[in-house]
Amino acid sequence: MAVTARIARGVSEIAAADWDACAGSDNPFLSYAFLSLLERSGSVGGRSGWTPLPIVVDGADGKP
Repeated sequence: MAVTARIARGVSEIAAADWDACAGSDNPFLSYAFLSLLERSGSVGGRSGWTPLPIVVDGADGKP
């Protein structure tokens, strides 16, 4: 099975359903809703000193 890895510029480049399926629901601080809120509010990225760069591994079907 071939896989590819890529670096996303934030969770906004990943589908919410794909992110949450991988992260699970045990930790609210790993949820798409929480992390995307941090990005949209400017709490991470830009000049905050925190750069969100999630690594996405896609399967042969092109899906994470």
